[in-house]
Amino acid sequence: MKFFALTFASALAQDIPSLPPLPTDAPPSTSMTTTRGDKVTNEERCGSLSYHMAYPQPTGKELCPSYSCHSCCDDAKVSSEFNKFKTADGQLTKYSIFDFSGCDAAGNKVQNGGMSSTCTAYVQSNFCTSQCSPNIYAFNTKMPNRPQIPACQNFCQSFLQACQNDYICFNPDGLTEYLQDMYSNGQVTEGKDYLMTRCTGNYDCKKISESIIANEPDLGALPDGPLKKKLQEKVDAAEKVPNSARFCEKFTLGLFRESPDDNLCVDPRQETSITSYIKDYKEVAYNKAHPDAPVNFPVSDPCPTGLSTGAIIGIVIGCLVGVGLIAGLVYYFVAKGGDDKDGDYTAGQSGGSIVSGTQIPKTEETIQMGEDGDRV
Repeated sequence: MKFFALTFASALAQDIPSLPPLPTDAPPSTSMTTTRGDKVTNEERCGSLSYHMAYPQPTGKELCPSYSCHSCCDDAKVSSEFNKFKTADGQLTKYSIFDFSGCDAAGNKVQNGGMSSTCTAYVQSNFCTSQCSPNIYAFNTKMPNRPQIPACQNFCQSFLQACQNDYICFNPDGLTEYLQDMYSNGQVTEGKDYLMTRCTGNYDCKKISESIIANEPDLGALPDGPLKKKLQEKVDAAEKVPNSARFCEKFTLGLFRESPDDNLCVDPRQETSITSYIKDYKEVAYNKAHPDAPVNFPVSDPCPTGLSTGAIIGIVIGCLVGVGLIAGLVYYFVAKGGDDKDGDYTAGQSGGSIVSGTQIPKTEETIQMGEDGDRV
């Protein structure tokens, strides 16, 4: 009996097949990896004005060299457009709604005035950024033809410093119209022929640092009445901001709005600052709000010129200052040489006599001017 049991067990063991080893690797995933789509197409990154190209591509270096590798502008066409506002001497006569042609560097009323070279360097850089940067699409708003960039305070301060001693035409008779658009209608309209900024009729030459675009509006020149009272109430209720913030926004008609956070802002002189803001903030914020449909915000790096736009602006301004110093030294030594000859003066000897419309494709994001309240 015992032998039979052992024999049966042995036979049973031979009939049972051996089991395969248990798997040690994780089972393959059945989900598919997907690549994020772009927020905009390449063609949607550029504007549609006559000098805009269909998509970012290489171009010339005359006006905007930092964008010559990836530009939304045809350099020859955009240079021609920008130069329409220059005098024969190369001075810029107008920016936005503000006219410089009726004032000289000393604040005298003339017919062939223009913007200083230091201010022009910033204005040209800003124009290139707003028109030709392939990355500006990320700052589009629903405002017609106008992106809005949260600029760093140090940029706005430097921008104001570069332009503060320039003179613009100011006609007090047009102040009411300008303030009504600013406070009652919500925005000043680019391209509108404001009486306040015309270099004709009863105009004065106003230094920018002392003007309405860098200071709180003074309504003293307005006639007393309900309109003046209403405007004064709006001015008093508006957010109080530094002069640099007011200048950055009013001079550019909202292209720049000074950011209260130095860690969350853009320096328009540095294209890498723009691309970093887009990838580190814009893209992250959008995807956080749309977790089921994340996207990629395409960006193009600036040309590897070795010098940033900010550095180029600094060099230009530095050279201008250097030329002024050299001219001063030459004048000093010439004058000193004349003083050394005073001993040879004889009776009767005569003494010597010693210068938007911007159109960007719209996106679904909206950043209206004054969304955080009007600024004055």
